[in-house]
Amino acid sequence: MHLHEAIKKARKELGMSQQKLADLAGIERKQLSILESGGNVTLATVRKVVAHLPNMQPFTLGEAIGTIAPAMAPQAQAEMAQAAMKMMGTILQQLAGALAEGRLPNDQDGKVLDDTNRAFYRSLGFTDQEYDREREAIAGQLPPQPAVIIEKETAATVAMLTDELSRLKLDLGDEREPDQETESPPEARS
Repeated sequence: MHLHEAIKKARKELGMSQQKLADLAGIERKQLSILESGGNVTLATVRKVVAHLPNMQPFTLGEAIGTIAPAMAPQAQAEMAQAAMKMMGTILQQLAGALAEGRLPNDQDGKVLDDTNRAFYRSLGFTDQEYDREREAIAGQLPPQPAVIIEKETAATVAMLTDELSRLKLDLGDEREPDQETESPPEARS
């Protein structure tokens, strides 16, 4: 289904007239009519329209396939990003501790890290397809890794995460309050 067909279908599924959708999007009805018939409109017009169609189905643009990610409220997006960053910090600390003990990351470690990193990317507005493409691109740039050391995909996830965290300059240190430290730090345990 082409973009213009997906827009028209989504609008009709919602029971909206062209005028109602145009009013919501802040555009002229004629622009929407042109868009729905496959005519040329600006990208800004397309963005304004699809922002009001949460039921958009995947569509094609020539040979490319596209999807519209549902909009997330800024507060929810910030909370999701913060939770994902905390989880990533915990996971990275666990991986570092395991490496310090001589244990190499396994498939489960990689899956947990990848799932958390994917959630973080979603909170930034990326689709799963965009995340997968970026991860594959990074994996393609990494030198071959012996299977015994670390899976290439896990290495790509770690590289993406490390880059994003350093870009954001996050402090992922221990966040416990001093009075909550009832047990010794992990490095002091045996």
